[in-house]
Amino acid sequence: MKTHKMKYLLAVLTLSVTVFFNSTVSTCSCTYYNNELNSYNLSANNYKSFSFDSLNHYDNYEITEDLRNKIYNELLIASSVIDVSAYKLTLFELTDIISDIVNKSPELFYVTNQFTYTGNDYIETFSPKYDAEGETLENHIKTYEAELDKICALVNPSWSDLEKVVFVHDYIEQNFEFDLNGEIYDCYGFLTQKRGVCQAYALTFYAIMARMGVDTSFAISTSMDHMWNVVKIDGNWYHVDTTWDDPYYDYFGYAFHNFLLLSDEAIQADTTFGENHHDWSCPYECTDTTYDNYFWKEQNVVTPFKYLDGKWYYGCYDNDLNEAAIFSTNLNNSHTPVYALDNWTNDDASEIYKNCYSGLNVYNNELIFNSSSEIFAYEPMTDTVTSILKKEAAKNFYSTRVNDSKLTYLYAESPDDIGTLFQTNLPKAAFSDKEAFMADVDFDGKVTLTDAALALKGALLISPLSQIQTLSADIDNDGKVQLTDVVMVLRKSLLIE
Repeated sequence: MKTHKMKYLLAVLTLSVTVFFNSTVSTCSCTYYNNELNSYNLSANNYKSFSFDSLNHYDNYEITEDLRNKIYNELLIASSVIDVSAYKLTLFELTDIISDIVNKSPELFYVTNQFTYTGNDYIETFSPKYDAEGETLENHIKTYEAELDKICALVNPSWSDLEKVVFVHDYIEQNFEFDLNGEIYDCYGFLTQKRGVCQAYALTFYAIMARMGVDTSFAISTSMDHMWNVVKIDGNWYHVDTTWDDPYYDYFGYAFHNFLLLSDEAIQADTTFGENHHDWSCPYECTDTTYDNYFWKEQNVVTPFKYLDGKWYYGCYDNDLNEAAIFSTNLNNSHTPVYALDNWTNDDASEIYKNCYSGLNVYNNELIFNSSSEIFAYEPMTDTVTSILKKEAAKNFYSTRVNDSKLTYLYAESPDDIGTLFQTNLPKAAFSDKEAFMADVDFDGKVTLTDAALALKGALLISPLSQIQTLSADIDNDGKVQLTDVVMVLRKSLLIE
């Protein structure tokens, strides 16, 4: 199981003290996440008044909407000095408030865990420390926005909230990994480094879902040192733990669904990884049990769900068919087999691994997936399956992932083997229409002398072509690239035919 990891709030006072206009100027170092702060829903446009309970260090006090807006908006524009003298806040109250706002506002990723302040009994002003300023900060914000836009552009606006949640959950599982070094807590680092701890997972899920218009909040357990999300679908709230559903040590390309849309009772009872979720603080109760034993959990689905031409696709091992297969579904409890796969087995085939260890990707309006021995492209409109890569090692394919035009695939000995990753370029045209990328050996969208040169080097074994390049350069479809193919590629490049 992954190590839990959240930033905690621990104020360390007076690294240096000087007298400044008869007020004390101190430096406060704190590690954000207040472990005694009740959680609640926070968004940029909807702030709720909140009262601390008796579990806090200090007397009850209210974080008013005005105060929350004041600090949030000042941090949003990276103000160098923020005046809070009108609110009569102690240092510890201010630290609680800043911590709470920053830890539930992904867009404030640049606010560090240090600030200086002026004041004696009450804080008059404080000056946050930002990890970037000026043009550098502007560029970081642009990058943050661009990375979120890139993910949101993949979401169909006509999808239901359920479909949006499943897609974003699985996108995070497939494309990010847990930070075993425990260094990345914020959304910006997660989006740019593609790794992070539980806080980064939860903040990023929240940021994406907020853009999708889906109500989302947080659940926090200080005894677990853990943070996850709750999300609202059809009027009910459910737990979503993207950290625990991202396979341990990040098995490449997979997406677990053990902790997707669970009730309070179900997430507390689940001990899949040797520990249950417990002692959390959350503003909402999750009482609906609709998805507690949903098909993705009962069938132990470890492929991501992918949407193509009006249907969702996933892979699993079907106990009735005694085989792994790709299925289509409407995200209900029914599913239709699309393509049967070779079962994954141990070395001597004496044991079948009863699951579907395929990656699942959408590229050029085709579904890219793998069996143990081949990688395929499936075109739903014509129900055509094309083999695009066959294994060249003693090990088996255990997953795939497509990012832009790069296909990354994993060779491994077993489901528990980290294995070895390989990468190849994909053609810009669809596999179901070979004519569209025929002779385009470098997959740049056009046939030039460069393609002819690559084909020639391949034919002469000077620089072997990949299997997918061979598919493009093999003009006569005899399964190999020869000089006759090179001549035809050259003629295409010179527009002779």
